[in-house]
Amino acid sequence: MLVAAEHFDEGSEDCPVCTQSLKPVPHIKESLKELRPLTSQTYIKKEIGDLERELIAELGKIVSSQKRSETSKTLQARVKYGSH
Repeated sequence: MLVAAEHFDEGSEDCPVCTQSLKPVPHIKESLKELRPLTSQTYIKKEIGDLERELIAELGKIVSSQKRSETSKTLQARVKYGSH
């Protein structure tokens, strides 16, 4: 729907996907009009994987490499060797 809204011309009566008239389905036309302003916001179009990679990269800046390496150890090993 978001991609369709991106291609929906203001004032148009036709669906940007199938070119059929939107007159019989005014709620679809309203949805396209409401979504159109959001199409310029790139974060909305990102895939979940893209967002996940960005978040992991941000966490990588915050959490030290030493702390990250701790996650590969078992809880028992972390407690046994006194890692903090």
